[in-house]
Amino acid sequence: MIDFKNVNINDLKRIKLIAIDIDGTLLDDQKEIPNDNINAIKKANLENKKVVLSSGRPLSKKTISFYDQLGLLKENNYFIAYNGESIYEVVSNKTIYSNPLSYNDISKLDNYFSSLLIESARYVHL
Repeated sequence: MIDFKNVNINDLKRIKLIAIDIDGTLLDDQKEIPNDNINAIKKANLENKKVVLSSGRPLSKKTISFYDQLGLLKENNYFIAYNGESIYEVVSNKTIYSNPLSYNDISKLDNYFSSLLIESARYVHL
């Protein structure tokens, strides 16, 4: 749940963009958006604050459904995917920004984690 109770109201007035992580922040344990979060986001939107969802997730029908539920499924609204690797315009699905790791970078990270005996997960999208 989003908690603005301890925030100075003057600080809130200066905010122009709110980026919210989906899993563990926007969604509850049942992977639903609590009504308090929906209301807070709709209020922020009415106050002309840009609300952007972000996640390790890709842009998908499920992430689009969150925008629809929040009243944000409009042109010029964006989704930050793959932990910041890509930014999409949600209505057109157009890629606004993409900065993937190279194969060489992934290989170096993989070798580093292996040297620490840590398994690593990689998400690849084309």
